[in-house]
Amino acid sequence: MKFSRSFILDGFFILLLVALTIAFYQVLRPFLLDIFLAVILTDLTWRLYDKLSRTLKRPFASFLSVFIFFIIIAGFLTMLGFLFAQEAGDGFGDEDGINGASSSEISLRSVLAESGAPRDLIASELGDSNGVVGRISSL
Repeated sequence: MKFSRSFILDGFFILLLVALTIAFYQVLRPFLLDIFLAVILTDLTWRLYDKLSRTLKRPFASFLSVFIFFIIIAGFLTMLGFLFAQEAGDGFGDEDGINGASSSEISLRSVLAESGAPRDLIASELGDSNGVVGRISSL
């Protein structure tokens, strides 16, 4: 069976194309998640940037859109972290907590004991509605 020159060149081209595609994939494989997240973040921030760039200069609009998006994401992650910490604290004790104190009072005791805050400042901040300051002073 005799192959024509164009058939051999087409086969070589397809083989070369497949080899380069595999090599390109191997190079980009560690970065695929980063590229995917960059595409998502770009799509999410584009509308805000587009609106800001109509009224502001482009560099400032870019900075402001990224800053606003960062504040939103950081606020969400902070809130999520506090919720996880609260759920974890509630799951590690009995219903009344340790020595009859709730988990929020336990964390409050440890924070205030380490900070060395004065009792009157603690009372004014907490409102002392549940006698917490009296319990903290016994530390």
